[in-house]
Amino acid sequence: MYDRNCNAIASLVSAAGNRNESPLLREALPRLARIARAVGLGLRGSVVSLDSVYDCRRNRKAIFNRGIVAQH
Repeated sequence: MYDRNCNAIASLVSAAGNRNESPLLREALPRLARIARAVGLGLRGSVVSLDSVYDCRRNRKAIFNRGIVAQH
């Protein structure tokens, strides 16, 4: 993962998701928002790139309600 200035900020290993992981995203979003608030960050306007397995109505709504932009 790189920032806008092309500096490496984290290593990333991508792997395809499976349908059993989809509900885990909805459970993780409130925790992510709580951690972001605790460190003084906002998620509104952030972009998240997800595997198509996470593309369901409930996940899209949870992402949208937090002001995050989903990219597929």
